[in-house]
Amino acid sequence: MNSFIETVKEDCMYEISKYQFYRTRAKYAAIVMGLVEEQYKSLWDYGKELKKTNPGSTVQVEGTRGVFKRMYVCLGACKEGFKASCKPVIGLDGCFLKTTHGGQLLVAVGIDSENCMFPVAWAVMDAENRANWTWFIELLVVDIEMYNSRALTFISNKQKGLAATKSTTVPKWNAVMNEMKTVNEEAFCWFKEKPTVQWTRSHFQEHTKCDILLNNLCEVFNASIVVAREKLIITMLDKIRHQQMTRMVAKREAAQRKWQPSGIPCAHAVSGTLSKRIDIDEFVDEYYKKERYLMAYNPVIQPMSGPELWPELGKHPLKPPVKKKQAGRPKKLRKRSQTELPTGVKMSRTGM
Repeated sequence: MNSFIETVKEDCMYEISKYQFYRTRAKYAAIVMGLVEEQYKSLWDYGKELKKTNPGSTVQVEGTRGVFKRMYVCLGACKEGFKASCKPVIGLDGCFLKTTHGGQLLVAVGIDSENCMFPVAWAVMDAENRANWTWFIELLVVDIEMYNSRALTFISNKQKGLAATKSTTVPKWNAVMNEMKTVNEEAFCWFKEKPTVQWTRSHFQEHTKCDILLNNLCEVFNASIVVAREKLIITMLDKIRHQQMTRMVAKREAAQRKWQPSGIPCAHAVSGTLSKRIDIDEFVDEYYKKERYLMAYNPVIQPMSGPELWPELGKHPLKPPVKKKQAGRPKKLRKRSQTELPTGVKMSRTGM
């Protein structure tokens, strides 16, 4: 309140009382609430227009007794691009929405041939819980046509930074695990019970063509939409769609100009193949070739018309979800893991 009063005083050269501030805030809140309700009423129409302009897209909206519950979006271009070219790895993550009614945004992010993020699907939920995650993943599995559960690898946020997870060979992993056993036998027993193919590079399956341990690509996507997460629901969803549309165009144009793949054979392998006059391209996996890369970004996300052109606008209106106030002061920064170093730490004056 004080900062707002000071801003008005500096910019408008006018002093307002705290009662004027409260009245202004109440009027603004009423305007925002009206806009929120209007967007929720048009949510069904937005989904229909999205499927109309982007054939092959999956858009599903659900409500309970006329109140919004959840919405799933998987654009046809993202769906086809992932199936055609991306590695069989998907990161899953969720983030808070910074709106008056809160909620969660769940995302599924793939990995393209340059090891860059490839958003596949996203969903808005009234809350993050097991039922909503199950619903999201079940729709995702159908969209990406995952008929074999072993053909795809899912990554979520878990503890990271352990030396055992980074071991690239089985002997090195055994040595690290033996060292862990001497330091903390309870931790050693806990890890031994977990399937090694799920958490250490030394036992990763080769068909994924990917050895990442962290879910950073989801964090990158969440950071790229941090401004959109403060918007009303349709505005936010359309900003995400527009961002992916322009990104795919930029990636497609960049691939036409130059090609800089990563993950090709190391210098020693290249030297050996050259000495034997063998074509190096024979040792580069298909995931890293230009033709395969373009298959991910060739599908086009189509633009949409505005609400004024949508047929039967607001025919099946939904109400906003019930606002759930969280205990304590709202958090703006993401929770850091125990292994991450804090940022912006100042030196103590003690002892100086």
